[in-house]
Amino acid sequence: MRILHATITGMHCESCVGTIRSALVRSAAVTACDVRLGEADVTFDPEQSAVADLLAAIRSAGAFDVTGFSTEGE
Repeated sequence: MRILHATITGMHCESCVGTIRSALVRSAAVTACDVRLGEADVTFDPEQSAVADLLAAIRSAGAFDVTGFSTEGE
């Protein structure tokens, strides 16, 4: 498992948090997701999904952008 730490702009309310959370958990690779205003920590299986796919899910959920990210784990 790996953890993606993402800094996200364009989030203004709890509805934005829910929208991003929903977009991320649709991926079978995501096993845990902690989304807060301005950031997200996503635990995922790198054999099922690439980081780029998760970043694309965030961006496609609405008027959001990932301004920075890092990963840790295997």
